[in-house]
This record gives sequence, C-alpha cells and structure tokens, in this order.
Amino acid sequence: MIIIYDSKTTNFNNNGLGAIDDICTKCEIVQELNGDYCLDIEVVKDEREKYKKLQGLNIVKVDGQLFRIPILINLQGNEIRIRTTAKHIFYDLLNDYNVDVRADNKTVLQALQTCLAVNPKYTVTTCDDLGLNTAYFISANPVKDIFSKVLSRWGGELYRDNYNIAIKTRLGADRGDLISYGKNIQGFEQTLDWSKLATKIIPKGKDGCNIELVNGGLNYLISPRVNDYPFTITKEVEFNEIEDATELKNAALALWGKIDLPIANYKVNFVELSKTEEY
Repeated sequence: MIIIYDSKTTNFNNNGLGAIDDICTKCEIVQELNGDYCLDIEVVKDEREKYKKLQGLNIVKVDGQLFRIPILINLQGNEIRIRTTAKHIFYDLLNDYNVDVRADNKTVLQALQTCLAVNPKYTVTTCDDLGLNTAYFISANPVKDIFSKVLSRWGGELYRDNYNIAIKTRLGADRGDLISYGKNIQGFEQTLDWSKLATKIIPKGKDGCNIELVNGGLNYLISPRVNDYPFTITKEVEFNEIEDATELKNAALALWGKIDLPIANYKVNFVELSKTEEY
C-alpha cells in the first residue's frame, strides 16, 4: 500500500491522508549499499483529487518505509501527472547541524549516538562490533558525518529503517523494489525544488568573520517562515567578500524571501505554429 501523510506527521500507524495505489503509475524504491535511498513515484489526476496530496515535504510510506517529497509537478492541459523523487526519511538529517561533538576512542554505536544526538527523533539500534576509533563532528550535518567519517573510519554497512539507524558488518547486496506501469504525458511542466531551502542560516564571512558580535552571541539567523515547515532546515551560507560583522548580518537577512522559499522552474513543450497549415 502507498500512503500519503502530512509533512508534520509523527504517528505513521494509520492511513494518514489516504492511499494512492489506484492513481499511481510508477513506484520504484532504489536503495544503494552505503549510498542513496530514494523513491521514484508518479501519479495522475483523479476525480476525487487525491493526487493533490502528493505535495512538497509531505511523506509517502511504501513497503513500510517513509520518504520525504522534495520536488513536484508535471501538468498538461486537462491531464496532470505529478512526478517526484522522494528521499528516505533518513535524509531529514541533512537539515540538522553538528557544531562540535566528538567521539574519542569509541565504538561505532557510540559514534552514531554522538553524531545523531542533535535530532532525538532518530534511534541508534544494535550495531556490530567494528572496534574502537575516533571522529570529530564539526560544522556539518549528520548525513555528511556518517558517510564521510563514521563509515570511512569504522567501516561496515549502513542500516536505515525509517528513524532507526545502525551499522552492520554486512547487510547484503544492493536492493531495488519496483512497481511500475508507465504512462507518457508531455506539456507544461512546473518543478518546485526544495533542495536549497533553509530556515536557519549560519553566515560565514571572510577570514572567519561571523555575526556573533551583532547578534547577541549567536552565530545564526532564523527565518520568519520557519514555522511553515515540519522541521528547521540549517545551512551554512558563505559571503567570501564580507569582513564586517554588521554588513554580514545585513547581507544574510536579505536572503529571507529567497532562500526560505522553494525554487520554481518551468518548461513548456509546444508546437511550432509556422509549421502548421493554419499558420
């Protein structure tokens, strides 16, 4: 069953906004070993307008796994096709930020617990014994820390089961699940891209310049739209030419209304009128 949930849902033991199996024309889970984990999904317009539930930041549950929708819409005339590649709920951790936490001479389980402490939604389950090692998680999101530091130093294979994370000695081969029956539509296409969205930014100026001096000791700014989204999305933003803290803060504040909104792109497929008989 393919079920849609509102973006702020925390209990997934129900049918949420409803099932969409009957309007789904493609549903493909791709899980790479120590790599990407995503869902390619496509639905078409229905009279009950269930298709409208597949919108940015809502959650899709397929085969018991949760995926966050980042991109939408493909539209043509009286027929609508919505396509998206949704990321596994694990990638919500891209929106968190470890300032400076350290795992000194720890097991891989302890390292994961240290790395993921920034977001209490996630639980580290039983990990295999991969020995002791050390990693410092500084100025990066937990996803980057896990791939670039935990896996590279302790080794093993990443286990992701919704909000449960672990590292095992071996999980097995790459896994791909496919439910697919195609339908091709062309026409007007609108895409909303949420990948560059931020509601909490840490401005970085030239030679270590930051906004702590003019922001009450804080090095970040919060968007007035922060409550529009199901979680805070934290990103560093570089202003390499700015050396003054006040100027840096003003430049960062000017990003609200841009960086805290999704990016819209449009593409139109059309018939060249000069080649038609009527022209």
